[in-house]
This record gives sequence, C-alpha cells and structure tokens, in this order.
Amino acid sequence: MRNLILPFILLLTFVFSCRENDMNEGLEKKTTSYDLYVVGRENNQACYWKNTIKTILPGGTNYAASTIFFDNNNLYILGFDRTALSNGINYSFWKNNVKFDVATYLGISANTPTIQNFTMSNFFVKNGDLYIAGLMKNPAPTSSQNLYQYCHWKNGVKTIVFEQNSYETSASMHLIGNDIYVPLENNITVSNTAPTTWDLGYYKNNAYHFVSTLSSFLNIHEDNGSVKLLVMDHTNQTVYYKDLLTGSTSPSPAFISYSDYSYSLQNDGNDKYFVGYEKYYKNNIQHSMYSAGSNFKYLNSFKVLDNNIYKILHTDDITGVNYNVYINDVIVQSATNSSNNINTEFFNLTVVPQ
Repeated sequence: MRNLILPFILLLTFVFSCRENDMNEGLEKKTTSYDLYVVGRENNQACYWKNTIKTILPGGTNYAASTIFFDNNNLYILGFDRTALSNGINYSFWKNNVKFDVATYLGISANTPTIQNFTMSNFFVKNGDLYIAGLMKNPAPTSSQNLYQYCHWKNGVKTIVFEQNSYETSASMHLIGNDIYVPLENNITVSNTAPTTWDLGYYKNNAYHFVSTLSSFLNIHEDNGSVKLLVMDHTNQTVYYKDLLTGSTSPSPAFISYSDYSYSLQNDGNDKYFVGYEKYYKNNIQHSMYSAGSNFKYLNSFKVLDNNIYKILHTDDITGVNYNVYINDVIVQSATNSSNNINTEFFNLTVVPQ
C-alpha cells in the first residue's frame, strides 16, 4: 500500500553552471521561443531559474521549491519546509513571488514535532483556480471512525470527500473536465501489519464507485472523451484500463505490465508519451531516457511541448550527485556536486511559450 505523500525527490547538492547558447541549440524542432523554468533550492533558499537566471523566493529560507505551474500568466510554485519534523512537513506556495503558508491559507493547523495534522497529495492550478488535496486530522471528530478526513480545496474552500480512522491513504485528486475524481484503496483488512484484503474504488464528485478487490490504481487520465483508470490486478497479476464512463475494460499498452508499470502519460497534440524512469514511449515506440554509457540515469522531471522534450537527469555515486537539464538531449544546464556538501538541488521544470 502507498502512504499519502508528495513525491519529493531526495535532497541532493550541486554547484550550478550553465551554457546559454545550448538553450537555443536544443530547440530545433519548432520556431516558437520558450522560457524554461527549473525549481529547487540553493544556499538553503527556495528558488527558481528562468533560462538559467536564478530568482530567490522571498521567505524561502530553509525551503525547497518542488513544483511549478503557469496559469493565466501567473506563476505558482509549491515549496516545503526542510525543517526536520517527526510528524510530516509543512508547505508554502508562491504566486508571482508572493508567499502563502498553506496551513494558514486552508485554515488548518500546521504540523508540529509531536502532531501530524496534514499531508498533501495534490497541488495544481487550472483556469485560474487553485486546487489542493490531502489527508488531515479531523478538527471535531465524533467517534474513532472519523479521526481523519480526506479533503480537497478549491481556492481555499474545503470539501470533505471521506472520513476514516487511520492516518494513511492512497487517495489522490484529479480534475478531468469539470469532474473531480479521487481513486483510492479502502476497506483494508490487515494481518501481521500487512494488508490481506482491500477494495479499489473512486469518488466522482464525492459519490463513491467500486471497481475491484485486491487491485491498485496506477493512474487516471482523459482519453478522447473517455476517463480511463489504469488498474493493477494483484490476483491475476495483470494491468488493464477501466473506462469510468462506460464501465468497459481494455488492455493496457503491451509495454505496461504487472512487473513494469511505472509510467505516467503526457499528451502533446496527437502524440502520446508514456514516461518511465529509464525509458519512455512515444506513440508506442520505445526511446531510452538517457544515452548509452551515461551515468545520468535518474529522472527528476520530464516535459514535452510542441515535440520538444525537456528533462532533468542526475547521477548518484560516491563522487557526488551531478545534474543535467536537457532540451532534445542537448545539455543546457549542468551542475556538479561534491561528495560531502549539500547546497543546491533541482526538483522540477516547466516550459512556457514566450
């Protein structure tokens, strides 16, 4: 089972350098100009780089910037407090470089060294609306069965999706069209600390729908008017799609299997990219994520726009952790770490047409 937590990348260090000319060399496939943003931290400050030029986020001391969105010409960056807590982490976001504490924005209690009040599962912006989702401690429980609430907020307005008695869930929120989907594994029976039976289901606009037993969800996406849930069946050790609008099932692509399933989907026009850690598939044709013999094998971020591919890869060995940022496999930013100094890190990237 999977705990609810943002997939923050390991805190790693590098010394930043860049090659401005390579930014243009990588953009061979389209004539449109783009701005490339990379988020992370440097010198214990949350920051971002726009075309390799760094901006320090105000109030970002001891924070790392982990996620970035552009929406309606507004820049949103999510960051997390790196202060060591035994009970979770705290979050802030910046809108056009103005900082907002997430707990204060949502009107909930922050995490403390002794109390875990909130864990975020989702943060994104669409059409000017800011969405946040996660599991929180119920401020007014009525029994042991509703100690915790899974909620989502739209522009700070709270909606409770479900309540439960444990601080653990696989739930995540997805906005498809105007509908909110929350897939999750629930009704879990545990024996000797391991789950033995459970259900897979989903909430659509707060109405629950059962999918299967002893199954897990891998991802959910819109596909030509359908809403497809990628399901892993642990009984039969298979992976398949379930159409949540019609109820029909269909096979997953041949390269997605019970033993090789970690792929996210990105659309670029009529092209579909299934993105894994070591390889990706464009319209079912396999491509390696890194060059043969390269030590840059670990993926931090991948983005495709107008047939241009942007990615962050890093190394991880006894000499340190080194980063490269690529456009169409041309290095446009490089960073070298020492083996004993944690100072700077990249987390994510996005691309915006100028």
